[in-house]
Order: sequence, then C-alpha cells, then structure tokens
Amino acid sequence: MYVQGLQAEQALHNILLDPANRRAYENMDSAETAYARVVESLRSTAYSTLLAAHEIRELIDTRVPKVACGSNLISDAGSTTGDIVALVQKVHDIVGQITVAASEQVDGLEQINIAVVQLDSMTQQNAAMVEQSATAALSMKERAGRLIKTEGTFRLDHTEAILGAACLGADTNSQPVMTAALAGGALRALR
Repeated sequence: MYVQGLQAEQALHNILLDPANRRAYENMDSAETAYARVVESLRSTAYSTLLAAHEIRELIDTRVPKVACGSNLISDAGSTTGDIVALVQKVHDIVGQITVAASEQVDGLEQINIAVVQLDSMTQQNAAMVEQSATAALSMKERAGRLIKTEGTFRLDHTEAILGAACLGADTNSQPVMTAALAGGALRALR
C-alpha cells in the first residue's frame, strides 16, 4: 500500500510538472479552464491526501513498535506488582509472627518478674529471719553467760557435795543435784 501511494504521488507530480500539460492548460477556453481548475483542485486535494496518508503511515509504522513496547512494559509492571503484593504479604506474615513471639516474650517476662518479686520477698523474709536468729543467738549467748556465772556461784567440788549429801542422808554414789538452798545449808552444817 505504501508503494502504491508513492507511485500515485509520482504520477500526479509528473502530470503537474510536465510542460505539455501546462501548455494544454493554458490553451483551454473558459469552460475547459473551469473544468481544468476543478481537476487541478481535485489533484491538489488528492496529492495533499496522499501526503497525509503517507505521514499517517509513517506515524503508524513508528508507533506500532512503541505501543508493543508499552504493552510489554505494562505486562512487566503487572507481573512486578504481583511480585510486590506477594512480598508485602510475606512481610505481613513475618510481622504477625514477630508480634506473636513478642507477646509470648512479654508473657514470659511477666512470669520472670513475678518470680523475681517472689524471690525478693523470700530473700527479705530470710534476711529478717537471719536477723531474728542472730538476735536470738546473741540473747541466748548472753543468757548462757549469765547462767554460767550463776552456776559458778553454786558449784561445789565433788568432796563438798558428798559431805553435804551425807549430812542430809542422800546416796553418796550418785552425782549430787543440789539446789542453792540445799548446798548452802549443807555447807553451814559442815562448818
């Protein structure tokens, strides 16, 4: 079609530029001149149409590959968009898993915190008990010291105890167990 258009263009060009055709145009009478003018106008319009068709054809020939390229780009963009949507879904799933794991960690940390509070309470109770035990031990040590001092005032050697027991009519083979009043009375009796 493009070749046919070029051939028609060339033929029209030859008709208009041919000197014989020009002379024939100049020798025509007025009716013929009007007719020739109409024919020339039609030829000019046909020539302009032919040039426009030629330009349109060139535009179509240059645009078709661009349209095909654009169509391929759109197809690629659609595929890429699908890939992006799939990746966003994966990220969403990962964020969901992270959220679940973080929630479980928070629960675990709360349990650890409760255990630490309980350990701290038990440690404070143990410290209080140790302090009470130390106070009680110190008090017992002081009482034991006073008891030892008090006992020392009532201690008799073995001979004095046997003599005191004999005076009272007790068994002299057994260990003497005396109260302070008995011991003092026995010693007075011996003197």
